[in-house]
Amino acid sequence: MDYLGILKRYRKLKIGTLLFLLVLLSNAFLFIGFVFPHKMKRSETVFQWEESRKKLNRIHSLKNAEVQLKGWKELLKSKEDFSETISSISKTAKRHRIDIPSISYQQQDLELKGLSKISFSFTINNRYDRIRKFIYDLETSEEFLIIEELVVENSAKKESQDVEAQMKVSTFLVERRVG
Repeated sequence: MDYLGILKRYRKLKIGTLLFLLVLLSNAFLFIGFVFPHKMKRSETVFQWEESRKKLNRIHSLKNAEVQLKGWKELLKSKEDFSETISSISKTAKRHRIDIPSISYQQQDLELKGLSKISFSFTINNRYDRIRKFIYDLETSEEFLIIEELVVENSAKKESQDVEAQMKVSTFLVERRVG
């Protein structure tokens, strides 16, 4: 038996194993000492970036909403034009040969600064088809009108084909500041 040959192979095997273990330990040390902390820091940075991005998106959404609200306010009539809204409802009724004996209104200031809701209530008597066309014209007019309530009943006159409609129509008016 060649003991010397076996001893040389054993030493080569031992040195290779030691080198392998040394490389493995140095890699573990580098990973734990340098790579792992940077991975943790990167994870924190990514989380902070995502949170900042969400906050930025919320701010962007709020600014868009503010711009849209400003646009809507531009479309609304001012409180000084209140009488024009009543006049518009009356003119639309006259165009359909509908008489509005009286219009009552109620103003409600809203939480949104400078914005008020005005509700008009009135009762009309006429043929159903005329009332239907009148309602259509109110809904499609350039005025920003909302029909909140509509109660239609047969007329109190027995031989009449008229119907009676009680309506509540609302709009929003904005306070315009001169200056």
